Amino acid sequence: MGPGGSGMTWYPKLLSVLLWFIPLAALLFVIGYFAVGDLLSEPLPGIRGGLIPVFLAAGVLLLVFSMRSPLPVTYLVPLYLIAMLWGYFYQLALLWDAPPGASLIRSTFYLLLLLALILFLIPRPISRRYLLVAAGWILVNLLSILGNNAPDSVIMLYIIGVVMPAVFFLALYPFFKVGGSLQRLSGAITIGVVGFLAGLIILTFLATAVKEYGSIGLARNASDLNYAAGVIFLSWPFLFWRLNSRPVLWRVIIVGVTLLACILSFSRTVFVLGGLLAVVTFLRPSMLRNKKFILAVIILIVVLSFFVSGQVSNLWLGRLSLPSWADLVSFDPDRLSAFMSTGRPEIWSFAVSSFYDAPLTGNGLGSFSTLMLEETGGTAGYSGAHSLILTVLAERGLISAIFIAGMLIFIWIKLLWMWRSEAGRGREFFFLAAAGFTCFLVAAHSLGAEMLNSGTMFVHSTISILMMVYLGILLSWPAIKRSLPES
Repeated sequence: MGPGGSGMTWYPKLLSVLLWFIPLAALLFVIGYFAVGDLLSEPLPGIRGGLIPVFLAAGVLLLVFSMRSPLPVTYLVPLYLIAMLWGYFYQLALLWDAPPGASLIRSTFYLLLLLALILFLIPRPISRRYLLVAAGWILVNLLSILGNNAPDSVIMLYIIGVVMPAVFFLALYPFFKVGGSLQRLSGAITIGVVGFLAGLIILTFLATAVKEYGSIGLARNASDLNYAAGVIFLSWPFLFWRLNSRPVLWRVIIVGVTLLACILSFSRTVFVLGGLLAVVTFLRPSMLRNKKFILAVIILIVVLSFFVSGQVSNLWLGRLSLPSWADLVSFDPDRLSAFMSTGRPEIWSFAVSSFYDAPLTGNGLGSFSTLMLEETGGTAGYSGAHSLILTVLAERGLISAIFIAGMLIFIWIKLLWMWRSEAGRGREFFFLAAAGFTCFLVAAHSLGAEMLNSGTMFVHSTISILMMVYLGILLSWPAIKRSLPES
């Protein structure tokens, strides 16, 4: 029998839901394209207008499922996760030009998801440990809405970026008590993240063509693809833990989208850390034995190399301070010094001085970009300090920073411990999780973990949702382990 005692009876139910929702979504997109699209500003008003009723309908559908679901409840949490991740892609499309009414539209979608999660939780008992972590998370970040420089949307940022991840974290407790939960969540994160990254890649090319940026480097800033590293590193164990058990085409898509997202990030941090993470992942014996997959990946890389434009190649050479790719293996001290020069110390210094202005409560959730614009007279704006903790210190103060730093240290040490103490599939998962999370910590304190403007690690929730997944796995591991396959 499968989850919920229904065997595989959930599959035809899910198929029937998709069969009627897909044509409904197409109809809603057409209606939104013509009825709503022209009300929004450029770019892509029609497409963006078409997306609005589709995403809102998806939110309503999950809300209905929370009250009376045709699927086992264990499949709702992965659906919530996919909706959230794809919802941030939708939010990014709305924020691209900040049209009038965009905040109300995107907030409605998230509020529907939040209400669905609450309805999901009402009839279910929750562990005291989960309740304490969620309550502490909500309370320590509550101070950040009191900052003098908090933006007008700080309440909604708090609900979306703090409250919703906490409620999702609580929903993980009953989910992880059912067999096969980690495998199911791994599949959901893979679908959600690959779709999310593919959406950012599409937006990058659309920004180049439609907005006529003239440079794909500027276009990646429009889609914030340079900040996708945090999502890639945190989702790494879920993407590659069960990779060999997936169809070859799906594996190639996962590798291809991840590789393309890293290439178009134009981030030196991603170049170094992503390369190291790929090496430790793909040199494992379980990967090397799969010759058909290795051949498919090699062909993919060769094909991509033919389609990578000279502009992309030249921009990467500039980012790496190299005159040519042949110089990549050189160890010229001057080039190394140029490569390491990032201008980070000035931004970090500004974050520290901003922290001293409001040490306990911070300057306000989402305030860093405003503070930076005021400091530079509008000539330079950053959504964060290129350092996770420094951004949190400046925006949310010392109390929140201590809580968040403690949570990060707990997760990291626990992942390393589980990697050393577990065996079989559990050991393999925690090896990838510890490697990915280590890269995330380094990246988060180098390029930051912001995903959107006026955002930090925990404002728009993409990163914080994945962080809550890590916490949930560690707290519920005894229950998860009982149903973990041996091989």
